[in-house]
Amino acid sequence: MQTSSSAELPAGAPGASSPGVDPVALWRGFTRQGEVAFGLGKDVQARQRYGEALAQAEAVFDAALRGEEEAIHRAPPLYCISCNNIVTLARRQGDDETIGIFLYQAFARLLAVAESRSALALRARCVLFLDSAATALTTHLERRGEAALARDHRARANLAIERVQRMQQMAVA
Repeated sequence: MQTSSSAELPAGAPGASSPGVDPVALWRGFTRQGEVAFGLGKDVQARQRYGEALAQAEAVFDAALRGEEEAIHRAPPLYCISCNNIVTLARRQGDDETIGIFLYQAFARLLAVAESRSALALRARCVLFLDSAATALTTHLERRGEAALARDHRARANLAIERVQRMQQMAVA
């Protein structure tokens, strides 16, 4: 974890809506700032920076959905890391509701793209992370006594994973 202030973006750093701004670079900066704040116990600041990083990850996902090759590669892990950072902070705070929201958000985003008619490369990239996201969500749901819902989510994820893998095999053949 980086602890120097050099990781901080300048005040008024442009957001995702500014033209010519690299959302991956912004994501890195916001994530680093969140990690520094987390390490210092500044939970409010950490949550703000992690939220800003998630917004940048969403911008990268939008670019991936438009077919931008680098974004296709980066979007799923950046998105999952951002959600996981918020989950980690929520765990420290004992905020079970926020944990559930962001575990579900990562799962739902990956699943939606895996089940969509998006480019196969993006769907396949999402599938790489979907199993882990499904495991985290179903574990959380089972702990909360929602085993049936956990089974439903796991089954849907497994089906999406199998479909994308079959499509990949057909594309190679």
